[in-house]
Amino acid sequence: MGALADKPYTALAEVYDRLMEDVPYDEWVAHVDGLLRELPGAPDLTVCDLGCGTGNIALRLASLGYGVVGVDGSSAMLAQAARKAIAAKLWLNLMEQDFRQLNLLAPVDAVVSLYDSLNYLPTQADLATTFRAVAANLKPGGLFVFDLNSPVRLRDIGGRTVFLIEKEGFALRWQNRYLPHRACWQATLTGSVREAGGSLRRFREVHREYAHEPGTVGDLLAVSRLELAGMFDGFSRRPATAETGRLVFVAHRMLS
Repeated sequence: MGALADKPYTALAEVYDRLMEDVPYDEWVAHVDGLLRELPGAPDLTVCDLGCGTGNIALRLASLGYGVVGVDGSSAMLAQAARKAIAAKLWLNLMEQDFRQLNLLAPVDAVVSLYDSLNYLPTQADLATTFRAVAANLKPGGLFVFDLNSPVRLRDIGGRTVFLIEKEGFALRWQNRYLPHRACWQATLTGSVREAGGSLRRFREVHREYAHEPGTVGDLLAVSRLELAGMFDGFSRRPATAETGRLVFVAHRMLS
């Protein structure tokens, strides 16, 4: 057996943004902004970024004039988001919560959850519980936009591959595998981060993303008072196909 793993997104939080430098956040936010501006009152809207991580989506939305609540399960990632918000002189209301127990101070106009955050939910029951929580925290007619890595993509990226990443201040070994009995992609990240005093902090995190069939996702939305408006091929207006890797779902909170 391997060494005990740290909780996901603990030590990784310190280097996460440097690992994700090539993620097209601007493109994703521009697409979401277009959807939000179809709502009455935009951009004077409140938006919850569910799985906000280090704030890459939340801060971009805040810069566009939205009031943003960032929710994440990792205190380390939220600490990074807070630091960046202060540096950018932008206001974020940051909350550490389990997705399944989402409980905002007031209903919001929209909830967004990007970069396959919801793939971390292992079961249909977890997904259903999260959808119900989202609906309970959305205003009637409110928007819910989220993406998922498709089952096809998880199988594709879950081949037994290993990447070695070295940048100033940290080194990382990233090992992928697909676990068919659990229908999940597992990434084992082993590395070291050089801390302010010069010492090396070693860590090991195991991340798992679970496959959720698109049809099942649609059914779970429907029974959670969320009406599916469309399922798209990435951040586009093209309908998803059997080959789509990143599924983007757009739904609205039912009026009654």
